[in-house]
Amino acid sequence: MEDFVNRRLLLAKEFYSNAMDLCNHSDSLSKMIAVHNLHIAIEITLKAILLKYEIRSEKTLNIDFETMLSDIDRYPAFKNEDRRLPYRHEVRNLNQMRKMVQHHAMEPDQNSMEDWKVITHRFLEKAFLMYFNTDFQHISRISFIADEVLQAYMRKTESLIDDNKYFSAACFVVAALEYAEISICKFMPKSRSSSFSFSRLRSSGMDFREIEDALKKFDKRIDESFFYSTVWATGIMLSDYRRLRGALPTVMLSLQGHPNYQTWSGKQYSQDEVNWACSFLVNCIIRWQNQGLSPTIPENLVPGAVKFLSETPPEQ
Repeated sequence: MEDFVNRRLLLAKEFYSNAMDLCNHSDSLSKMIAVHNLHIAIEITLKAILLKYEIRSEKTLNIDFETMLSDIDRYPAFKNEDRRLPYRHEVRNLNQMRKMVQHHAMEPDQNSMEDWKVITHRFLEKAFLMYFNTDFQHISRISFIADEVLQAYMRKTESLIDDNKYFSAACFVVAALEYAEISICKFMPKSRSSSFSFSRLRSSGMDFREIEDALKKFDKRIDESFFYSTVWATGIMLSDYRRLRGALPTVMLSLQGHPNYQTWSGKQYSQDEVNWACSFLVNCIIRWQNQGLSPTIPENLVPGAVKFLSETPPEQ
């Protein structure tokens, strides 16, 4: 049940975050969808409360918004503790606004949007703490990453960002990226032109080392093209992927998987850029999981990857 409830809390934050993105647009459709998403974030949180405290079972959750509010505030344990839902009047008004949007395609005005953003954020912050003893700010999509070590790398990244260690955080992001890419590369075809050509050249008894080098480089370019085509086919914008690589140091993995880093002189790692890189990579990993690509740390690289987690993070 705890895991089931936590996934609902993650989903509530996802809808809230999506609403915040939509609120950055001024067009009518974005504002109407934003109101829906803000409302859904609150509704999912209310249902999580009903489930966690067994006020209602999942099969009896098909109830109206006002009934959910009342069921929670009337729960004997909460009444005894004088624990009541925050901003009840305001979220009731948001529910009315959502109905106007849904049934009458009414566009909310910009001032109202600012109010709904503030009220929803305050409600979620207080409700997460009051009913789940959870900090709303620290709920993260990282929990959806299936591979435990990749998940640990991304959690370490968040911790280092909180400590203002942006280069160290960037090192964990790029290592996780490298591990994930290696694992999804097994789904890609490999160029075999040079292998056939090498055998023909060697059997001739002549020295064709320069030609072999050229063919190897040619094969490498083909494999890179396969990789970028695969990334693009999964729905990742290549411009975003280039930005990701540009925001991070270069990493080389040892045979056991231990990462070693290089960065260029004068490169600065900012909170905004590393935060973006962390969020973008988490989204990539989850997208690849959903598409069956199973991004995981290859078994032969796990020892070095795990060892690096316990070491002092690298500093610039």
